[in-house]
Amino acid sequence: MKYLFKVFRKIILGEQREIKLAYELADVIKNYSKKSHIKILDYGSGFEPKIAKLVKSELLNKQIECDIHCLDLYNVSDLENLNNSSNIEFFHINHLVDSNEFYDFAIISDTLHHVGVENTEVIKKILLKIKNATGILIIKDHFEYSIFSRWVLMFMDFIGNYYNNVNIPKKYFTINSFNGLLLDLNFNIYEKILDKRYYSRIFMYF
Repeated sequence: MKYLFKVFRKIILGEQREIKLAYELADVIKNYSKKSHIKILDYGSGFEPKIAKLVKSELLNKQIECDIHCLDLYNVSDLENLNNSSNIEFFHINHLVDSNEFYDFAIISDTLHHVGVENTEVIKKILLKIKNATGILIIKDHFEYSIFSRWVLMFMDFIGNYYNNVNIPKKYFTINSFNGLLLDLNFNIYEKILDKRYYSRIFMYF
């Protein structure tokens, strides 16, 4: 059933979201990068890290070589399968603490809301760990503006994550709650990029 759902999602949505997002992430990294060979952390990359692979490809097109480390809640079997089939390295999420590695950039793409936006202290600890291990942190996430937009986000999360057993949030960041989070952490904010569309206009609000 879940496999059929995955196929259905791919037929309907394709990979337009991943392609557009990877292009923009690579653009941001290019704008802030001062080196021709960089190291990137993708935190919460999932079991199908299409975006990380596309970012690597896009950066090569921009004459920037990169090593990407993908971190998530992988078990030993997951790591064996993933590391045998990619030019990207995969690690358990504890690698961030255990290795003491430093990254030029870190990406957290659509991950924080799955932690639970109400789990503010947990999210703060995650962000501080990543901040201490990277030069520039890029966060991509959703905002809810009303109960209707929350339902839409929940629906899209279900479409995108059901077959990977990822929990579906009951709540998302608002602009104020997200800004408050960054303010509490005393982060230096270089740039905010808002109101980006990653799906075709035939999907209207999504």
